[in-house]
Amino acid sequence: MRKTGESLARLPVHCVDVVESGKDARKNRIRCEIGENLKFDIAGLQAYCFADWDARVFDAFVLAAAVQFCDHTRRRSSIHWGREFKLRIPVHDLALWKSKAVSGALRDALEFLTGDKWHLEFVARKKSESAPPQGNFNLPNGSSVIVPFSDGLDSCAVTGLIEHEHEHELIRVRLGLRARADRRTGSQRIPFALVPYRVCYGTLRSVETSARSRGFKFALLSGIAAYLSRASSVVMPES
Repeated sequence: MRKTGESLARLPVHCVDVVESGKDARKNRIRCEIGENLKFDIAGLQAYCFADWDARVFDAFVLAAAVQFCDHTRRRSSIHWGREFKLRIPVHDLALWKSKAVSGALRDALEFLTGDKWHLEFVARKKSESAPPQGNFNLPNGSSVIVPFSDGLDSCAVTGLIEHEHEHELIRVRLGLRARADRRTGSQRIPFALVPYRVCYGTLRSVETSARSRGFKFALLSGIAAYLSRASSVVMPES
């Protein structure tokens, strides 16, 4: 006899394997290929990886893109708001991503921001990702303040409030569709001018419009920018 409320408590499960180029997903898992579903842009990677190449940063981009893939390809039920995701990702530094401090913080952040349940599994990559060509970018001197900027009203309002105090230290992380890799101030290239990846959903299509993973994307890309530029703080204007 089925217990009362058991069927209502069970969340729909979405199982996704992120795989390297040409690799197969496991049985009964949705295949999400790096290079096919998660496409990385050389100019975008240059805008972030303007100093020494750090494969851990690339892994973080894969994570952000994979979360977006999961979020958009599983529609929320009219009965259950929450969903359950089982996501497997190949990474360069397996010990780092499997550590309790990192995996636990990621799970907590995802569940808090999306309202979903997440199971993250990390496996070692078979082949290392190639580093993009390096370039020179215009970074402020001294301590910097990172602000994710999407050309929306929230971004413009918050940036306007803080730029008088931090005018020469403010670094915008471009998140909107209008961001361009060739944005310049004088002859200097601007860092973080273009999101380094885009997500292609293929035959699954993007079927979920709530896009609650957007806040995770904002936070992660801003955190990466702060890490790479050694910024002192991050200001989140939305999400």
